[in-house]
Amino acid sequence: MSYLAPSAAAATIESYLRKVRAAGSFQNYERAHLNALAATFLPKLPRLPPELVRRIVEYAFHVGDY
Repeated sequence: MSYLAPSAAAATIESYLRKVRAAGSFQNYERAHLNALAATFLPKLPRLPPELVRRIVEYAFHVGDY
């Protein structure tokens, strides 16, 4: 298992928090992340309705956590 050096870990956390603040709230950041991931999978799952693809992405990935 690889671990980040303390300074790298702090930089990663700060970067994440900057993105959350820029989005306005964690919920906004999470929603934007979910929308981006769902848009990536929509062309790959053309037979499914967009709402279902979004729901699959919501359950399959930890949206907003990274």
